[in-house]
Amino acid sequence: MAWESKAVLRWDRKVARSGKASLRIDDPGHIPDAGWKKNSARWVSSVRPVEPGSSYQLEAWIRTKNLTGNASIILSWRRHGNYLGQEATPPLKGTTDWTRVALSVTAPENADELVVMFMVGYGSGSAWADDIRVSGKSEPLPKIEYHFTDTRGWFPFEFPMDDEPVGQIDLSRFLHRPAGKFGFVQSREDGHLYFENGERARFIGINLGGARALPDHKTARILATRFAKYGFNLVRLHSLDSHYAGLIDYSQGTSQSFSSEALDRLDYFIAELKKHGIYVYLDMLDYRMFRTADGVPEGDLFTHNWAGSSKGASIFVPRMIELQKDYATKLLTHKNRYTGLRYVDEPAIAMIETTNENSIFYFLTSKELSRPYYRRLLQERWNQWLRAKYATDAALRRAWTGDDGRCELEESEKLDGDHVLLPRAELVRFSRGSMPDRLRYRMGPRRMQDVLHFFAEIQDDYFRQMHEHFRKLGVRVPITGTNQVFTVAGMATIAARNEATCGNQYWFHPVVHAKPFARFANLARVRSDFPSLRGPVPVLARNTAAGRPHVVTEFNSPWPNEFRCEGTLLTTAYALLQDWDGLLFFVYHTGERELQTFGSQSDPARWGL
Repeated sequence: MAWESKAVLRWDRKVARSGKASLRIDDPGHIPDAGWKKNSARWVSSVRPVEPGSSYQLEAWIRTKNLTGNASIILSWRRHGNYLGQEATPPLKGTTDWTRVALSVTAPENADELVVMFMVGYGSGSAWADDIRVSGKSEPLPKIEYHFTDTRGWFPFEFPMDDEPVGQIDLSRFLHRPAGKFGFVQSREDGHLYFENGERARFIGINLGGARALPDHKTARILATRFAKYGFNLVRLHSLDSHYAGLIDYSQGTSQSFSSEALDRLDYFIAELKKHGIYVYLDMLDYRMFRTADGVPEGDLFTHNWAGSSKGASIFVPRMIELQKDYATKLLTHKNRYTGLRYVDEPAIAMIETTNENSIFYFLTSKELSRPYYRRLLQERWNQWLRAKYATDAALRRAWTGDDGRCELEESEKLDGDHVLLPRAELVRFSRGSMPDRLRYRMGPRRMQDVLHFFAEIQDDYFRQMHEHFRKLGVRVPITGTNQVFTVAGMATIAARNEATCGNQYWFHPVVHAKPFARFANLARVRSDFPSLRGPVPVLARNTAAGRPHVVTEFNSPWPNEFRCEGTLLTTAYALLQDWDGLLFFVYHTGERELQTFGSQSDPARWGL
C-alpha cells in the first residue's frame, strides 16, 4: 500500500534470496514537511490470530540499494481489527546484500491478531524483502483455493472519458429535455416525488464533489453528455463549500465570500446539465471551514478530520447557523447568467439538502467530536435544560432513580455549576448482564431518555430554522435534513421538519484512519447476513419515514473489494423493491483512469455494469 506516496510496490521476479521472487519497494524520495502517508509504503500480510501473552519470533531478510530512507519489518498488533501498537526490526539503509533481521516479542495482553509489514519510507532508493517467517502459537489459517478465469480470446473494452460524440451506447433518449420541463419537483402525501404536471419523478445519478463539481466549460459539456449517455438524470453537487472546492474564496480570511470565477463555472455546469435533461441536487453544508474572522470562536482550529471538525457544533451554535443561512441566501438567490434564473426559481434543481452527515446526536458516538470549547458549550446548555426541567438536584435525583433504588446521577454531579455530564459512547464488549457499573450510571435509561429529548429539541429547532429560511428565500422543491442517522429520535426530527429523507451507506467503507493505511472486508454481500443492520440496504431503509420520499444520496461497494460488481445490482434491486425515489452513486472523478476506492468512472465492475 503506497497510500499517498509515490513509491512503487511490486513482485521482483529477477531478485530473490530463495524461490523465484521477492517483495520490492522503489521509493522516489522524501517529501519535506509531509506526513507518513506521503513518505512511506508497506506490504501488508493477511491477519493471523495470536494468543495474548505468548511469545512470537520473526525472521526476515532485507536487501537495499541506494536507500537514503529506512527499510524494516514490522509486527503490528490488533484487537478485533483495531490497531494496538507495533514493533519493528532495526532499520537498514544504504546498499546492503541480503541481511537477516529478527524480533523476539510477546503479544500484548489484549491482542488477538497480528499483521506483518515490510516498510520503506522517508528517503529514496530500493529495498527487497524475502523469506519472512513468524513462529509462535497461532491457529492455522483456512486453506484458500484459487481459481483463475481463462481470458484467452477476450478483447479490451475501454471507457472513453470524452464522450463527444456519444457513440454506440446512448440512454439519453430516456431523459426529457430540458430538465424542469414538467415543472418543479414536489413531495406528495403518498410519500413520493412528482413533477408539477403529475408525472412521477424518479432519479438515478452520480455524485461530484469538491473542485470536480465546478468543472471548466469544456469539461462541463463532456460530463453532461457522458452522464446523459449512461441515463443519469440527477447529479448531486457535493462539498461545494469545502476549502478544496473553490466556490468559497477562503483567501479573504473568512468563509463568507464566493469566487466569481468558480460561481461562473457552477452556473455553466448547471445550465449544461439542465440542457441534457439532468437535474441537480444541492447541499448547503458539507465541509465548510468556519473561520475565526467569521465570528466563530476557535474557527481557525477546526480540522477536516471528523473528530476536530464543526460537525455537531454547527447544529446548535447560533453564529454558525446564521452563517449557514447567509450562504444559502447568497447561493440560492444568485441568478445564473446562462439560464437567466435564480437558483430558487430553477425547476432543474430537484432537491435541497440542509447538511451532509451531520447531527447533534454525533456527540453520543464520538467523545472527541468538535473542539473542547464547543463541548463545554453543549455541557452548559445541557445543564440549563435540566435546571429548567427539574429546578433542584433532589428533583433530578428522584427522576433518575429506578425502582431498585439505584440513581443514575453520580454523587459528584450537581446542577449548580454545570456538573451533570452528558454521556459519551464508549465502545466496549460485554456479555448480557455484565455491563460495567460506570456505564450503568452514565447510560441508564432515565438519564438517556432526557439526553435524547435534549438533543431532539436542539436538532428540531435547527431544522425548523433552516427550513423556514429556505422557504422564505423562495425554495419550492423538497428539502431534506441530513443523510446519516444513528437514532430514532434523530430520524424523527428530520421527518418532522422536512419533505423528504435521504441516506448514505457503503458496503464495508474502508477504515482510512487505521494503521498502517486502510482496512476493508473483502466479503460478498450475497453471502452476508443480509437482514442484519450491517448491510447497506437495511441501514438505508431505517433512514426512511412514512409519507416522505426517500433518496439514497451515496452508495458504493468500494474498490478493492473483488465482489463490488454485485453492489450496484443489489442496491438498485432493493431500491426498486422499496419504491425509493432516487439512487446516487458515489463518486465520479473527472479525467482519472486508475481504479480508485470510490471513484468508479474507470472501473468495469462498477461503471461498466
